[in-house]
Amino acid sequence: MKTWVLNLKHRTDRYRRIVKALANEGVDYEVFHGVYWKDPEFFKTLRKHDMKIYKNWKIDSDVKWYNRGVNAGEAAVAMSTILMWEEMLKSDDDIFLCLQDDCVWKQGELKILMDLVEKTDHHGADLIYLAGYHTSGYDYQFKSIDKWYEEPDYIYNAHAVVYTRYAIERMLAYPYKNHLMSLDEYLMIQCKTTHRMDVADDIGVERPMKAIKVKHSQNIIQQINDMDEIISDIAETPELGGDKWKYTT
Repeated sequence: MKTWVLNLKHRTDRYRRIVKALANEGVDYEVFHGVYWKDPEFFKTLRKHDMKIYKNWKIDSDVKWYNRGVNAGEAAVAMSTILMWEEMLKSDDDIFLCLQDDCVWKQGELKILMDLVEKTDHHGADLIYLAGYHTSGYDYQFKSIDKWYEEPDYIYNAHAVVYTRYAIERMLAYPYKNHLMSLDEYLMIQCKTTHRMDVADDIGVERPMKAIKVKHSQNIIQQINDMDEIISDIAETPELGGDKWKYTT
């Protein structure tokens, strides 16, 4: 199973850190350089690939990230992930591990998780989360499947996900590029394990995909605990969705 890393070119610190960690694991990897929302290439890439921001994301809700439109950081991650998926499908592989460049783990633990995925039954899953969390404020449950896996009602964070070829082909076919939104949310919408069923209905999700998660893995592969980095790259970025925005569906 080949590992793909999504990295922003200006984040050379993250590039050096994760490449060193992967080399120490002896993992076969490919680095894909995504598009940063502050880069002029952001808008050029939107036009070139005819991508559009999903405009109906904002609703009246107690959940703060539903009370606004899709922001620039989320759109950039979505755009970059789509372009990386297209590159991945040029290979003959049927299963792929995708890591975002802010992933950290103790040496040896990633390889253990990868070996587990390659040697165990996935129970027909399209997505296998090697990390992820519940969202606070909702009573979601993780249903135990076997010794190794559990099935989440809802899971947040897409920084370490194993995708089947079918999952990627399906999300590209919908197509995701016409509905750019948070990757974390989009995956759950495609699984129809989301409290945004309005979006699932709007974009025409019929048969849900299946997601599972490796048990207890949220404590193994984590994201860098540095709010300055998180805020600068995704969270506090300009809102793009809305009727007046040119690149919306």
